[in-house]
Amino acid sequence: MAEVADWAGALETLAAGKRNGHFEKADADRRRAVLITAQAQAVEDSNPDRAIALAMEAHTLALDLVEPAAIAGRLFASRGQTAKVARIIEQTWRRAPHPDLAIAYAYARSGQEPRADDTAFDRGTHRRRNNGDRSP
Repeated sequence: MAEVADWAGALETLAAGKRNGHFEKADADRRRAVLITAQAQAVEDSNPDRAIALAMEAHTLALDLVEPAAIAGRLFASRGQTAKVARIIEQTWRRAPHPDLAIAYAYARSGQEPRADDTAFDRGTHRRRNNGDRSP
């Protein structure tokens, strides 16, 4: 079902599997988050409000899933909502550090697309490597 982007069908199949005991709650929540993230990716450019809502729902279901945090981070950053970006990115970073999160964080802080040699980006990754601080 996911191959043809039948998200409603895929979500219903997942819900039925959960009801029938085929999935543990945590596994079903994560799978739901993945499906919802795919929906958010599909509408990120055409319907950013819907993409934010979907990304935040997925983020709530699976705080360690990088892509919904990155989507929400990019979209909130484009609206100048840096406090929201920081909160979302830091929640996921603590569980699953990832370069996409660092880039979204740096973009939100600077307001412009970060370069690979960006000082803010380097400071965040350097800090984590040297003293175990897991914030971007």
